[in-house]
Amino acid sequence: MRKIVFFGLLVGSFVLVSCKKSPTVSTNLNTWTYEVECVNTATEGNYLLKIFSYNKNQKLAISEAKRNAVHAVIFRGFASNANCYQQSPLAASPGIEEQYKDYFKTFFADGGKYLKFATNSNDGSIAPEDRLKVGNQYKIGITISVQKDLLRQELEQAGIIKRLDAGF
Repeated sequence: MRKIVFFGLLVGSFVLVSCKKSPTVSTNLNTWTYEVECVNTATEGNYLLKIFSYNKNQKLAISEAKRNAVHAVIFRGFASNANCYQQSPLAASPGIEEQYKDYFKTFFADGGKYLKFATNSNDGSIAPEDRLKVGNQYKIGITISVQKDLLRQELEQAGIIKRLDAGF
């Protein structure tokens, strides 16, 4: 009888463990939680940004950095500092994110097009001061290079933003 109960508990625990969902990156466009800071304008057409991503899982916060960097260039822009001038977002029109939500849902999906425009600027190591525990979440700072000019071309071809030579 003990063997049957033990076997039942063992099978039940395997079922519970296998049903647990693995953590995923949120693609809900209304829940972007990050801070952006310009490090340098780097080479022509690129921005070097430090992105501070917030997540309960450290690994997910790190993987969200590229997505957040591209989102910042498209929708938020960034403030000026000693190394950079203030930059307006590429898509400055209010409501554009909601208007093209189907496009952006695909664009920012896992493995989406956003990956073409963002790269880690270092070997992926994180400085100790860029890894903080804030409440029940981690705040992870990663330096990302964003190819702003190529990103602009992509958004122009998709019809989301106007070409620079299109006039007013």
